Amino acid sequence: MLLHFPKRPNLYADLLSPDEFYSPIDAIMDSRRAEFGFVRQVLGDALDRAMEFFTEYQTTDDLLPLFERLRCYEGEGLGYWNYSNMPLAHAFTLRVSGHYTGGKSLLDQYARRTQITGSPLVDLLSRFERATASTPVL
Repeated sequence: MLLHFPKRPNLYADLLSPDEFYSPIDAIMDSRRAEFGFVRQVLGDALDRAMEFFTEYQTTDDLLPLFERLRCYEGEGLGYWNYSNMPLAHAFTLRVSGHYTGGKSLLDQYARRTQITGSPLVDLLSRFERATASTPVL
């Protein structure tokens, strides 16, 4: 049912299309198909995909092409900016991967879109400034 990831790192752009990424979520949201057996199958498939994902992606640099694909998603359903954790994870991943400017730009876009101001914004920016690959963010 789900495609297996290739084991070659030079194919990152072809690993997971946004439609494939969101399809299990969309399927669960469809109440007509949310019978126990179907949901159990989807959750089992999702677990298999998660295991493949964590086996294949060992560094933060490995994640950057996936974030970009999801950011460019124009298919059906919710996209990149509909999930608060997606742009934040992307911004912090850029930061700890040595792409400070790109991460800061993305974080600024996120703050504008969500209208974060005051002490929550100061805290978020402070965490971004302190972020390293070896320190916890939260």
